[in-house]
Amino acid sequence: DYFVIERSTDGINFSQADIIPGRAIVNVAESYSATDDVGLVTADVIYYRLKTVSRNGKIKLSNIIVLYLNKRTVTEIQILPNPVKSRLQLIINADMNAIAQVYIIDGTGKIVQQYTENVVKGSNTFVYSKTDNLQAGTYYMRVNTGIKVFTKKFSVIE
Repeated sequence: DYFVIERSTDGINFSQADIIPGRAIVNVAESYSATDDVGLVTADVIYYRLKTVSRNGKIKLSNIIVLYLNKRTVTEIQILPNPVKSRLQLIINADMNAIAQVYIIDGTGKIVQQYTENVVKGSNTFVYSKTDNLQAGTYYMRVNTGIKVFTKKFSVIE
């Protein structure tokens, strides 16, 4: 018997992180431990599972656990101008590169516009000119980096 600790950065494709030999003791609680050096992992989230391999070759997979690394991506967002008339500028300050999902949401909670942005470390400015298609009213800009979600309220005027 042995155990394989498997790691993934997407929750789908797993690779071997460590192998732990099992002990031949039956009906006794056992404790095992391992250390995984994630210093070179660039993802913000790591998925782990345990594969148990018995002597006869039978394999059992554990539930997947998720580990969020202490990396921050976006530290602040700003909307300029506010209120918005014909175009909106979204300023994202980030301390590392990230892919951000950007949503414009109306007052009823409906997503009316959606964008995917590549955010680089430092200050990023994105200009959205389709805001002139929005009716006057209150909206929310939601920025989701996968680690953190920011929401800012803004108004559209005619």
